[in-house]
Amino acid sequence: MPPTTSTLFSARSDVTAHWVAVMRHRRNDRALVPAPLRTRCLRAGEIHEFILCRPGTDPAEPMNEVSYLGFAEISRGGVLEVGDELYAGNRLVGTVHGFDEIHLPNHYNILVAVPELITGADAGLRPGEPLTMTAGADKKGHAL
Repeated sequence: MPPTTSTLFSARSDVTAHWVAVMRHRRNDRALVPAPLRTRCLRAGEIHEFILCRPGTDPAEPMNEVSYLGFAEISRGGVLEVGDELYAGNRLVGTVHGFDEIHLPNHYNILVAVPELITGADAGLRPGEPLTMTAGADKKGHAL
């Protein structure tokens, strides 16, 4: 895929990964509040967890209801930004809502905003299948 642009960057490559563990877990008491970070660098070889959420209108309000997609190993590193789109294969999953650092230095929880909470098992994800994180439609540049 060609490099994409965003509000902070003049150009940025997609971050690619593949699933290494698919989850079937949900929680109603997670109390997640994203860290106050707009971007994070993800290195090739790192493994991070992907959690689906439905954020409210107040970003400071904890999100209790979440579902878990799974863990993915980064294949091509890069910079991930809030608002980026997450694709499992060719299917749009949702947009990056934020980052939870509770498990660092082991891994980030990458929070993905979605209209409906499903698990990785519900979505039919399989280890080895690709995922791509790319600049969201609202952050793609205009042709000169």
